[in-house]
Amino acid sequence: MTFRTAASLAVAAVPEGLPTVATTTLALGMRRMFERRMLVRRLNSVESLGATTVICVDKTGTVTENRMTVGRWHVADRDWMQSDAARGRLDPVMARALTIGVLCNEATVSVDANGNLETTGSATEASLLIAAHAWGIDSTVLRKKHPLKATSPRSEGRNWMGSLHAGPDGRLVMVKGAPEEVLRGCASYVGSGSEAALAGPARRRILSANDRMAGEGMRVLGLAWKTLAGKAETSWGGLTWIGLVGLIDPLRPGVREAIALCHQAGIRPLMITGDQGLTAVAVGRKLGLHRDGRMRVLEAGELARMDATALRGVVREVDVFARVAPAQKYEIVRALQASGDIVAMTGDGVNDGPALKAADIGVAMGQRGTEMARDLADVVLMDDDFGSIVAAVENGRTIRANLQKALRFLLATNLAEVLVTFGATILGRAQPLTALHLLWINLISDVVPALALGMEPAEPGVMRGPPPAPGAPLLSRADFATTAFDASVMAATTLGAFAITLRRSSDAVRASTVAFSTISVGQLLYALACRSEDRSGFRGLTDNPVLVAGTGGMLALQAATVVVPPLRTLLATTPLGVADLGVIGLGAVTPLAIRETLKAGGGPRG
Repeated sequence: MTFRTAASLAVAAVPEGLPTVATTTLALGMRRMFERRMLVRRLNSVESLGATTVICVDKTGTVTENRMTVGRWHVADRDWMQSDAARGRLDPVMARALTIGVLCNEATVSVDANGNLETTGSATEASLLIAAHAWGIDSTVLRKKHPLKATSPRSEGRNWMGSLHAGPDGRLVMVKGAPEEVLRGCASYVGSGSEAALAGPARRRILSANDRMAGEGMRVLGLAWKTLAGKAETSWGGLTWIGLVGLIDPLRPGVREAIALCHQAGIRPLMITGDQGLTAVAVGRKLGLHRDGRMRVLEAGELARMDATALRGVVREVDVFARVAPAQKYEIVRALQASGDIVAMTGDGVNDGPALKAADIGVAMGQRGTEMARDLADVVLMDDDFGSIVAAVENGRTIRANLQKALRFLLATNLAEVLVTFGATILGRAQPLTALHLLWINLISDVVPALALGMEPAEPGVMRGPPPAPGAPLLSRADFATTAFDASVMAATTLGAFAITLRRSSDAVRASTVAFSTISVGQLLYALACRSEDRSGFRGLTDNPVLVAGTGGMLALQAATVVVPPLRTLLATTPLGVADLGVIGLGAVTPLAIRETLKAGGGPRG
């Protein structure tokens, strides 16, 4: 007797289906995310996404379309709209600005059979070639006239590119990049008249024009050049300022709504960009990144002067990081994590590798990302869209909630079995359930409803509350209290059904069969109550057809245990009468009815 009781307790105490349910739920979440153009490379990342508190996102190509077009030029102290290319004669100084845009450029352009322009290279540089073409400049002819001799590419801490070209009148040095950095290398400028020394008033006018264009959300580049006579040594200083070019990159449709959803969900979107602060602020305002009407910006120069402690204090207040180099993303991620955040970080280049690896969830761009970035990331966005990241977080929250539902169900049902075994022992009665009964329940009756709970659709409020606290367990103390209460109800109804039948019939096998059926059916029905903590389990029941079909199928299989002779022999059950079925029905419905009543009354969960 003691051995049988110990064996029954051992079987009842272990939720054998839990590993299967957890793994299957996460795997199904991966599949749903793949259907939404997200490739999850690590299984545990599915659930981790639901705990994200900060999303660090690149501006270009993620919140914008990475479809650059030139909108405006500021050359010779006046503004030129790109649309002016269709009319009038090309001004000589404007022609010089276009020449820099074509020569100091690594992109290429060609015309296909239908007369359409095809470009290769970065969106920024391709847009300059297309703009020059609109003004009537053939980049192929111009590059043959001024062949490239050397380049000085952009690098860490230097936001400009230089190129050296041969020409009929001597060598040409051309520079394009961050206006303030290009301007520092200039000694003269071409104004409304002829070339003149670059004095204070001229610098202020240029910077004012830059601020005006950046304030409209344009990416602004400064353009400068000089001619080297004879065998003069190549240098990148002493340049002549030519002008500014402002590029427009449209916002992706739906991004503003996705950012609003983040704020609603207690997630802080943080934009990281290589653009200057004014451009970043303008784009951030269009996106609705600001909180309390304020936009907090930190530029890379200030970031570089901060130690880890200072950055940790500031990073929680910043909405936009501007002029950021890829290597600085790592520092930002670490500072956020040190302040207690769960960080999702986007990246697309080789230099983004450390940040992607350090982040709690590394998100690589599938279209424009490098192979290294994709290999290091936990999630790959196949459409490079910020909205997909938010959808992934929503999916992660849903999966976390579904794991909680399945876990509560399995713990409550297993605890009920333990309580039945203990209760019968304390009361000095024969054991209502054999070890084989408990094994049947755990491996067959419980697993299917638990799996179905893992497939529940998102509840309406899944993105209306804050994410779980970092490090928070799946189940809280309140969840355990609820689980213990519901398990006690199931155990009490099972023991009650056993006692009533035993007293009425004095047949131990019949009483055991009634107890086995009561707890099995009761647990299957209880799965409906586990669909939500505060909504009726019957609301939107058809939204989860797997739960309906699975519960129905398990009820039929449970009925077979007292009808089909081979199963009766295996499980030591006996046919039941109408009175027995009435006892089973009342005992099985009671746990579900009590839980649903508590939900409807809004009273204590347990």
